[in-house]
Amino acid sequence: MKKGIPSGAVRGASLFSSILKTTIMTVYIVKEGKELKIITVRPDQEIFFQADYAGKILACGNSTLEALMKFNELPDHVKYPDQEESSQ
Repeated sequence: MKKGIPSGAVRGASLFSSILKTTIMTVYIVKEGKELKIITVRPDQEIFFQADYAGKILACGNSTLEALMKFNELPDHVKYPDQEESSQ
């Protein structure tokens, strides 16, 4: 028997890294009607999500905090377009 790391442990580490890659999701802030929604999207669904929500995506990030920080950096007329209409 060889001493050292068993071959199963190496395969296990490889499996873990592939699982980790697939669980990293993107968090989007989108506008639907008069509501803002936070939606988490798997990497294999991103293309479909972006097509379905084209023109409605306001911000995105690798975490909810990052998406909210990017949303906060947007000008108010982008974040709250309905407020301008009602104030006129």
